[in-house]
Amino acid sequence: MQSQITHSAQTLSAPFNQALMHDRRFHPNLGGVTRGGIANHYPMTLMALHGLGASDQDLERFNQSWPRHRAELEQLGLSDHPQVTAANWPEFLGQSAKLLAFRRVFGEWLSQAPADQVIAEALGRMQNALPMGLFHPLIRLSFAAQHGDPGLIADALAYLAIRYVDLFGQLAPASEPAAHAAAGWRRLDSLQLTLPAGASLSICEQLCAAAKLQQAASLPDSKTAIAEICRLALRLYLFEPSLTTLHAVTAAQALADLQQRARPEQQDVYAKLWRRYWIWLTGLYLEKGQPAGLPDLEPETNLSHLAEWDQLAAQARVLPEVHLIKMAYSCRWLDQAFGPEPLYRIAVSNMLKERRAHPRGGSGLPAKAL
Repeated sequence: MQSQITHSAQTLSAPFNQALMHDRRFHPNLGGVTRGGIANHYPMTLMALHGLGASDQDLERFNQSWPRHRAELEQLGLSDHPQVTAANWPEFLGQSAKLLAFRRVFGEWLSQAPADQVIAEALGRMQNALPMGLFHPLIRLSFAAQHGDPGLIADALAYLAIRYVDLFGQLAPASEPAAHAAAGWRRLDSLQLTLPAGASLSICEQLCAAAKLQQAASLPDSKTAIAEICRLALRLYLFEPSLTTLHAVTAAQALADLQQRARPEQQDVYAKLWRRYWIWLTGLYLEKGQPAGLPDLEPETNLSHLAEWDQLAAQARVLPEVHLIKMAYSCRWLDQAFGPEPLYRIAVSNMLKERRAHPRGGSGLPAKAL
């Protein structure tokens, strides 16, 4: 698995790097609201824009059209808490007032150890909060790791730390894994599970702790399992474009990107993270009605009209819609890492036709059985 998209600090222009560094002054959630707030998409979108080939002029266009207000940390009255240290930081997880302390602890850690080691160990400790914030801390961490700046990485890890909630508890033993991801979903017909009430995001978070779901959602036992899971997430998005299904795709891409950067001795951590992602995604599949079929290509489908990535990227990077930009980037990354897979270009084409991240016109594809 190797993505062709690279954008480290050395490949970004001065305006991009300056904008990313300037954003460190702001809270990771708009308005500084940690619980229930909206993520500050600015740094993630800048990295996605660069991955789509954006120029400095594209950056300036986005800056002029992006209307969101970001909360400056100084104005929020936050302060460091020296009692939070490298030895005890896990004891303070979930405490939003400790944001600056988490930044300091992770920053010091990154000055003493390689970034991939810090990321793997920190994610291992915070694995049960993986979906929190609809995966935005994870997505921000992936982009920060690509960039390579220790400050950006520390900020992303601190973001996950303040959003920490143990969603999974002690995992129930997994059942015998299916040969393929889709086969695992077909076996859910016998699962007697009452869905909790609430919106899609809340339902999926609550389902993470369901022992029956944890047992049923065992990771497929195949070398192509991650590619299959990412493709299933995309098909679920094509079935129902929504905030949760879109982030199912962008989160899978972020996790795959981080795993790609990890060393062999760190793969056990990522296996545990993928299991938790798969439990969450399976819960999302149940919340969407457990459809027997999802949009897919027929073998004889004519794709001659489908634009190539350079054209799609050029269209996506001029639209000031952060989720569309990020989704276009993730789809391109996944296609290059696991493809060729035309479904990723189809998903982006559908977004561009309607100029929205959640197109309402349908996927244009037949539903095929899992």
